[in-house]
Amino acid sequence: MSQSKIVTVNFGLSKAGLSTVGYTLKNYDGTTKQNRSTSGVTEIVASTGIYSASISFDDDWTGIVVWDTGEASPRYATETYNINDLGGGGYAVIASDVWTQKEKEDLIDKVNKIYEGQKKKTKSMQEALEESNRKIADVNNAVSLLNEVIRGKDAKFQDIKECVSKLDKQFSGAIEALNKSSLLSNVKLTKEVKDKFEALKETVSSVKNSVDTQGIIKLVGLLSESVNNISDEIDLTVRIATKLITTEDLEQVLKEGGINVPSGINKRA
Repeated sequence: MSQSKIVTVNFGLSKAGLSTVGYTLKNYDGTTKQNRSTSGVTEIVASTGIYSASISFDDDWTGIVVWDTGEASPRYATETYNINDLGGGGYAVIASDVWTQKEKEDLIDKVNKIYEGQKKKTKSMQEALEESNRKIADVNNAVSLLNEVIRGKDAKFQDIKECVSKLDKQFSGAIEALNKSSLLSNVKLTKEVKDKFEALKETVSSVKNSVDTQGIIKLVGLLSESVNNISDEIDLTVRIATKLITTEDLEQVLKEGGINVPSGINKRA
């Protein structure tokens, strides 16, 4: 003996208007009771994504009704069926976490690409940081040497001029490294240190017979402070960049894979 029951499923508006929706009857042990069928499946109300079918069940059968949208990457829904249950069915649950093997592989591939890209980006930025820091260390060494010469008992203009000339070369190398790496988000710092160095060079070049050591010492101190600020800025920029596999990136990948992730998930308030 058997009896027919109306069974429904709601796949949502995104799955409205499909003619491929079908169902399969599965025994609890995983074997197939009835092969997939689209016979009698209709959309109850047009453009709603809600489908129904009149299914014939054996009186003594208990199992699972497995719905699918019939697409290349189908969405699934399941409903347990037991004639003894009150109401006798009609409560299909969307199985949004049921994925085909291809869907899983595609999602893993997308996540891996983001991960590998981020590793390359981090490595490149780390190399740029090391190069820039080497150049900045050269600048600091030149500044230290200039300080020693200026603070000497018999500070000579020619010695100071030679130190500034050496500093000029080191400074140019550091600025070139910074520009190539595009590490600095704060361009104001770059302009600040350039302006202070130009002021130092102008002061030294304007000296004729006497050396204004105090004025030069002050300018060197300001320059050293600005260079240190750049070093701190680079370090901060790189530390931030290493964390730039944003939640938005991951959310987008998961959404492309079929997982609807609420916007801003895992973000701190």
